[in-house]
Amino acid sequence: MTINTGIFIYNEVEVLDFAGPFEVFTTASRVKSRQTKNTQPFFNVFTIGEKKEVIRARGGLSIIPEYGVNGHPAIDLLIIPGGVVTAAGISAGIDMSLYLVSRLADSKLALDTARQMEYNWKQNP
Repeated sequence: MTINTGIFIYNEVEVLDFAGPFEVFTTASRVKSRQTKNTQPFFNVFTIGEKKEVIRARGGLSIIPEYGVNGHPAIDLLIIPGGVVTAAGISAGIDMSLYLVSRLADSKLALDTARQMEYNWKQNP
């Protein structure tokens, strides 16, 4: 089973708010593939913008989304940066994404993903 994970990006988005979740979900897929010897990714992660045009993140980073709001693959999980689930602050997107990995897969995969990223994740009880 692959979970299509769209990350919506927009002008002035905070870089870590979209890049952190992108890194968590792609790392979780690599870790799970090694654990299960399955070549099909657990998360298929892609970016979506209003249009498939250059977006300027806060600080001036330019990003071109893979898809516009029309024509993207079916979405199972939509991440909207800045919409915090579990925490506030610069690492909130990473914490939220690890929490979602623990819910959609299991806590071992979330912990292994955090370890692979060398991220000290404080799992909520």
